[in-house]
Amino acid sequence: MAPLQRLAVLAALVALPGCGGHPADVTPAPTPEATERLAIMQRLLKADSSRVTGSEPDSAGVPTRRLIHVDLFRPERRASVPFIVARQRAGGWLVYAIGLAPLMPTPNRRGP
Repeated sequence: MAPLQRLAVLAALVALPGCGGHPADVTPAPTPEATERLAIMQRLLKADSSRVTGSEPDSAGVPTRRLIHVDLFRPERRASVPFIVARQRAGGWLVYAIGLAPLMPTPNRRGP
């Protein structure tokens, strides 16, 4: 992936949790629990800064997907988070999946 494409993907990933205004064509969550999961994901992904550290083909072998490694920085720690992005037919990329395990609290580490 070219550096400019990486920058565009990173910008989209970083801007996504902080988007404001009125989103277009957003489908409401089907259950209250789904809404709570989205709020938890947003909190886990909150960071002071981020940096794309690598990009490679998706391990599932899907040619329209890429695995993007992103370091998220907070005052107390750094977490390396894997994002799978998918190319759209009309162009552009969307986040397909996020590996949240590196962001989860453990007994020795406080959560976000």
